[in-house]
Amino acid sequence: MKKILILLLLLSLYSCDIIHLLMVKERKNESKLEVEEFLNRKHYKFDQSVLLNDSLHWLRKTDDYVFSKTSKLASAIELRIFDSIGVYHTSFSTCHGDFTKKGYLTSLPIAKNNQHDYINQTLSLKKELVLFDMDECDKEIIEQKSKNYQYTIVVYYTIWTNHFSERVLKEVSKFKKHNPNKVYVVLCNVATDLE
Repeated sequence: MKKILILLLLLSLYSCDIIHLLMVKERKNESKLEVEEFLNRKHYKFDQSVLLNDSLHWLRKTDDYVFSKTSKLASAIELRIFDSIGVYHTSFSTCHGDFTKKGYLTSLPIAKNNQHDYINQTLSLKKELVLFDMDECDKEIIEQKSKNYQYTIVVYYTIWTNHFSERVLKEVSKFKKHNPNKVYVVLCNVATDLE
């Protein structure tokens, strides 16, 4: 019993590992229909739902797309926040702990996450749109609509991460509900190419 407690304590230092250990759903690809049914059942508040482009999944692990040195793991659950012109504002990952306990999404302006040793300032909404599985016209619509909001929040998530994703989606949904004209929310399911 003591060994199990020590193991859990050590794994808790690496939040992504503990997420994988405690998942109760099997890690799998998720279809557009599964995603739509999940979002409808949960009644989350958001503006756009997209899937990650299978053929570009690997980009999330490159220097151009990670937001900190420790996020090379490309966590299944990430938030990336951009201002009204698409410039990077801040980001959060469940690999770095529970952002809900730190109060980042409690009021406007959204607080910056300065906990990392390196923040990738080259991130932009336009760059994020490359990762979405949709035609260029729809990407342009997202980009244009986002200009009408103070912030655009892109949430990368999966259904199989169970309550970890649900907790983040619930917090973002609550923030959207309280700030419907200030934040534009794009949910991006990343359970596509899991290799």
